[in-house]
This record gives sequence, C-alpha cells and structure tokens, in this order.
Amino acid sequence: MLLCASLLAVACGTAKQTPVDITADDMCEHCRMAISEQRFAAELIDNAGSAHKFDDLGCMKSYLKNGNPRVQVAACFVMDYETRRWVTGPEASYVRSQEFKTPMSGGIVAFADRTRAERSALRHKGAVLSYREVFE
Repeated sequence: MLLCASLLAVACGTAKQTPVDITADDMCEHCRMAISEQRFAAELIDNAGSAHKFDDLGCMKSYLKNGNPRVQVAACFVMDYETRRWVTGPEASYVRSQEFKTPMSGGIVAFADRTRAERSALRHKGAVLSYREVFE
C-alpha cells in the first residue's frame, strides 16, 4: 500500500495530464453511486488516459488502499470545495471534519490553497491535512 501511495504521489507531482469533466451519468469507481455533488469529487487518470472518478475523497482513499493493480496512475485531481475547480491532488490542502456531509461520509474536502483550508478548519471544527496524511 505504501508503495502504491508513493508511486501515486510521484506520478501526481509530475503529471501533465488534465482533469476530465464530471458528467451527469458518471458513477464513482469505488461505490458505484452517481457523482451528484461535484465539490466532493476526485479522479485518477491512468497511463492509458482513462479517468477513474469518485464521488467522495474517502472513496478514492479506499480505492487506493485496496491496491488496484490494474490501474497505473499518471495523475490525480481533487475538486476545490469552494471554487469547484480541479486542483492537482498533492498541491491541495485538505480539511477533515464531521461537519462536512460528504456523499459517503468521508468527511474530507479539498482546497487549492492552505489559507482557505485553515479558515474552513476553524469554521467547521476540523483539521488541516496534507495529501500524504489523507492518502497514505
């Protein structure tokens, strides 16, 4: 698992891939639920250019933890909770709080910059986490 997460971190840090838009018929790769709230979305792009989309950061975390060997990750993206714009996974700051009602109760949201994440953590009685703390 640590090897998978390390490879993901390296791949995400150097990837020149672009995120794939979420469409109305997209389903979460892990839980198979519709991706109805984009502010919680995340995705992995594999080496073949296919997008593996998730409705909750917790789903992407579980998917990676289960070590899906058929997927070689080239890039990862998470949706900024406030702006609803994609940000590269390792560049984001994350906030974990029980006050966030995410689709699969993961309780983790992403922000493009740390200052907004810190404000959100204070407002929602949460903790700011790094990419490694969330996904490794």
